[in-house]
Amino acid sequence: MCAAIAALVAACDSDVGDNGGAANGAATEISSPGGRAAALDVCGTVATAGGPWWNQGFPDQARRFHVELDATPSAVGLDAVIGLANGAAAGFTALAAIVRFNAAGSIDVRDGDTYHAIFNMPYSAGTTYHIRIDLDVRTRKYSVFVRQGTYTAIARDYAFRTEQAGATVLNDIASKVDGASGSVAICGLAVVADATTADGCVVASAGDGFITQPVRDATVVGTVTFRATPSDPGIDGVMGLSAGPPTAFSDLAAAVRFSPTGVIEARDGDTYRADINQTYSARSFGFRMTGDLVSHTYSVFQGSSDAAELARQYRFRPTQSAATHLDQISVIVDGPTGSVTLCSLLSAASDGVAYSREGTYAVAPLPGDEGVISDGVTTQRLDAGGKTVAQVADGGELAVDALGDVFVASIANTTSTIATLSVRKYDPGLAPLWTASVTLIAGSQIQMVATDAGGAVLVGAAAPADGSVTATRFTAGGAFAGELSAPGNAVGVDGDQALVAWNDSGTLRITRYTLDGAVVWSRGFTGRATITQITADPDHAVLFGGELIDSIDFGGGALPLHSIPEGPVNGFFALLSQAGDHLQSRTVGMSQVNGVATNGENIAVSGLLRTQLRHLMLAQFGPNGRAFTTGLSSFGVNAEELGDGGRIAIGASGRLWWNLRSNFPVLTGFPYLLVTR
Repeated sequence: MCAAIAALVAACDSDVGDNGGAANGAATEISSPGGRAAALDVCGTVATAGGPWWNQGFPDQARRFHVELDATPSAVGLDAVIGLANGAAAGFTALAAIVRFNAAGSIDVRDGDTYHAIFNMPYSAGTTYHIRIDLDVRTRKYSVFVRQGTYTAIARDYAFRTEQAGATVLNDIASKVDGASGSVAICGLAVVADATTADGCVVASAGDGFITQPVRDATVVGTVTFRATPSDPGIDGVMGLSAGPPTAFSDLAAAVRFSPTGVIEARDGDTYRADINQTYSARSFGFRMTGDLVSHTYSVFQGSSDAAELARQYRFRPTQSAATHLDQISVIVDGPTGSVTLCSLLSAASDGVAYSREGTYAVAPLPGDEGVISDGVTTQRLDAGGKTVAQVADGGELAVDALGDVFVASIANTTSTIATLSVRKYDPGLAPLWTASVTLIAGSQIQMVATDAGGAVLVGAAAPADGSVTATRFTAGGAFAGELSAPGNAVGVDGDQALVAWNDSGTLRITRYTLDGAVVWSRGFTGRATITQITADPDHAVLFGGELIDSIDFGGGALPLHSIPEGPVNGFFALLSQAGDHLQSRTVGMSQVNGVATNGENIAVSGLLRTQLRHLMLAQFGPNGRAFTTGLSSFGVNAEELGDGGRIAIGASGRLWWNLRSNFPVLTGFPYLLVTR
């Protein structure tokens, strides 16, 4: 009976085939769990040297189940066995699975025709040992764990005793002391038919139906990570995400499988495929599945230390194209044989996130929490919920003007010494208006694009090899209107002026220029710093950030240097007024700052903390910061979530558009854009 398999088995019906057919093997009736044997509710000695065999029956078990008990040997070296049999045992050969307190003073387990253990566990007289035996009668395999605080495996996938290699049912626990003296007491016997293992895994075998576990309920972004082990190559084992426990494959929105052809595939809409060819064998594989409930797409990553993307933004199954949440993961073997063991399950669900995109994006916020994003190939205009309302096959860095017109800028090297800066203007519906271009130094990189009150567009670019920056202005109609070239390491734009930062012989200089080269003001701060980004807020205050090389006083007191064993932690930001006076400055607890942004009310700083690993970091300052969790990791930002924070933008309401790289499992980073509510 399905109800007997316990809560982890969500469905046993046979009509759940994933490709139009039935799942292999109708549900087999499974006996009710034995529970605690009534005769053993009061603990006591069950077997004594020279005494008869002790037996206790329980309901028939013909599939996967486990037995738990507390066993206490009276002495060391007593040679006592506890085993499972079909019917009352009167001899050792009747026992299929056997745990032994052996004569040498340790606990071992029968494996076919011999006793051994994968972990040496001595036992002591009068000490109680909690033993769990996980068995599958169909495969005639079992594992044994001893709990002393946590479970320790002393046997994994051992074979039933040779004489019981054909056993089809077990319904008895027996014990016998074979030594000259001593006894064994047993308490707390429980027999449970379920899919769990002592080490926190679940196992789905052919014919079991869906084996289901709850995960964090995701309504925008959700991620599950797990390890899955197929018993053999060529099985048909599916692992999928659903809203509620599934009863059919059509309930799975996202699925990855060990396919009968020997490769790992993922479901893309109405078919299985993969972006890379990954074969499998009978070993453990690490997976990460990240679903997006806004776009109804998901991605699958596979690896153990480094990882590869097996499936990128695959569509939910058509029957789940309107799913609003995912809160279950299930595993099922749809073929006639084999099993899949799912372990190390972790899950995460975003909170405070409006939508996400996989990839790295330039962003230009619009009023009403709308925005324009570009991945370098395509530019999209999005409504506040993340729905695409217009797009064009063009990509680059972005800016928007007060009318909603969109500017796309990019640089391409044309020779070894010359590059071309191209700017394209589009109307709010992304219909093209004009294209303009100028030449720059080869290797120049765009650092900022912005518009001024008159609708002109300014592009700031840096040439790292040359140690110079440029700020180029085009009118609202596309005419070239001027260009500043100056020494610098970072450049931003503010209206029709350029903001430049550079290190000058031990002094960090911040200068505001007009485009004709006139200095509006310049500030020199004793000390060196690497400036990642410089920008301006709507009130023309100047924000810049990066990493301190020396302690620097920006006007509010010297910012101290800090380090940990793995290296310096000197990320910082500073805010100067429109006239160049100090407003605030502080360190931010980051090894590297990769982006700063401000809307005049809040400041956001994005980067990483570098220990032995790279930790994703985001700091917000101001009255309207957005608290959120990414939904990409079971850990939290600024705690143990691995990755790098990248560029960031803030809208007028305080909404964040945050580029980041999320690492899986440890070393490989995958890019995302997260947009807060």
